[in-house]
Amino acid sequence: MSLEHAEQELERLQQEERRAQDGADQAELRDRALQQADVVETEKKLYEDLEFKYLEEESVWLARREELSKELADAVRKHEETVARLQELEAAAQVAELEGSMEGYEEQRQAYLQRLHEGQAQLDMLDGRVDELVGQGAANLTGASSTSLNDLDSNSSDPFSNSGLTSMESSFCSYIEVKPRAAEDGKECAYSGGVGGNNVDKSRCPGDVPPGSRSPPSGASDMSLVAARPVGNRQQRPLTRYLPIRAADLDLRQHIESAGHAVELCRHVQVDGHSCRGELRKASARFGNWQKRWFVFDRSSRTLAYYKSKRDTRVRGGIHFQ
Repeated sequence: MSLEHAEQELERLQQEERRAQDGADQAELRDRALQQADVVETEKKLYEDLEFKYLEEESVWLARREELSKELADAVRKHEETVARLQELEAAAQVAELEGSMEGYEEQRQAYLQRLHEGQAQLDMLDGRVDELVGQGAANLTGASSTSLNDLDSNSSDPFSNSGLTSMESSFCSYIEVKPRAAEDGKECAYSGGVGGNNVDKSRCPGDVPPGSRSPPSGASDMSLVAARPVGNRQQRPLTRYLPIRAADLDLRQHIESAGHAVELCRHVQVDGHSCRGELRKASARFGNWQKRWFVFDRSSRTLAYYKSKRDTRVRGGIHFQ
């Protein structure tokens, strides 16, 4: 029986007791009401005990929930700390791996740089030997030319006499028939036949000899020079030869060789159909001293540029042309 039902039953018995007229009925109802009051009191105690028990259990449950909440918060915090530490360790491992690989790359780079320096030194040594050989070849060629000129002077007292002029003119004309474009070059003239029976490789034209480089001619020599002028005038090239050649199919090497230049003898110059490469000495802009630089004349890109060395790829300076 619940407390509420017991209280309702007690209320009903008390009302019946007040309505009863007979004394015996009232006494019986009074006894039943007292018994019901004891039942109500017992139910109240049970209810209070149960309520206290519930409250006690609730407090225990709340305390346990609070403890579990704290444990959960601690577990979450530890998990986050573990994740953060793991990320730090992974980052440190990546950095260590990268540093290790970088150290390996640095060692390889140093090894390649060492090999590059050794190759550079070897190439410089070879370039020096090539320059030395070229210089020796030029000296031998100069000595041979000087010997030929000395033989010419010893065998012919007057190189511009009538007989010498006739021999030079015939040789000059024969060379013109073989290479007409070379004959149009007014700077140098080559002839095959020698004066006085000696072979001369190259010589200046009579019209190109500077006036101050020879002694005043005698009467006969003066007449020979006067007679030689028409030959030089006839072989002068027209002014249009000095205009720039803009043809796209121009072969630069063939053009230079047709002008009478022996490209194969110039070992320090590289000439092909579109470019000319070689070493020249230029004055330094800062210190004013002369330095050897690698020059490149390229008709394809229409540039004249120079580099620090033959193996350098960065342009140090240059100009464009049309």
